[in-house]
Amino acid sequence: MSAPVNLGAVEELIARRRDELIINHDFMRRLEGEATLESLRRLLPRLAFFTFAFQDMLKVARDRCTDPVLAPIVASMEENDRGHDQWYVEDLKAVGIELDARALFAAECDAVRRVSYSIISLLESGTSDHERLAVLLSLEAAAREFFVRVPSFARRAGLTTELRYFGGMHLQAEEAHEVFAAETQETLNALAVPEQARQAVSEIVEKTFVLLLRLATALAGAMEGPRPPDAR
Repeated sequence: MSAPVNLGAVEELIARRRDELIINHDFMRRLEGEATLESLRRLLPRLAFFTFAFQDMLKVARDRCTDPVLAPIVASMEENDRGHDQWYVEDLKAVGIELDARALFAAECDAVRRVSYSIISLLESGTSDHERLAVLLSLEAAAREFFVRVPSFARRAGLTTELRYFGGMHLQAEEAHEVFAAETQETLNALAVPEQARQAVSEIVEKTFVLLLRLATALAGAMEGPRPPDAR
């Protein structure tokens, strides 16, 4: 795997790993397949800890970034996503789901919590702002695949309530982020990755997708539901 020399190459690497690891994952196939309200109601609360922690991921990256070019980009990502956790809470209420701290820290959410902690650790321990931005761009790339699919899944499941976090509105908001504007994207793509950071950027993209695979597997399992005690 060649080390990226500019941020355009970083995004190409991210897109390649997304296509190789996420697009055909069982979680995505479930979102594209048969939809039931029961599986949706199992999925939504399982995302809770990650949804709330994602706000902290963005804040950690924002607070750690000092590069005069990258810091405003990361700050805009945090600002653009601010409040989306409240959309999530509103959606849960709309489908009759209530969560408390015990649910967030229940055993069945262990994998989601561990992934969340590990991603925050990557952002804290990264040695360059290019690494931190690469983590965020990897998360956004994978999240888009989820937000493209889940509104249709909810409709096919028979949900008539208009959702915000899990609806088309969220996807539109994500695509309207300043970092994805054509002018910003062109500037971003041309930015050089310092030679001393290139290998670390490649490695942190790989680590992020390993964690995203664990998250996707946990969410696919939630949609499947609990196995019978005698299941092999």
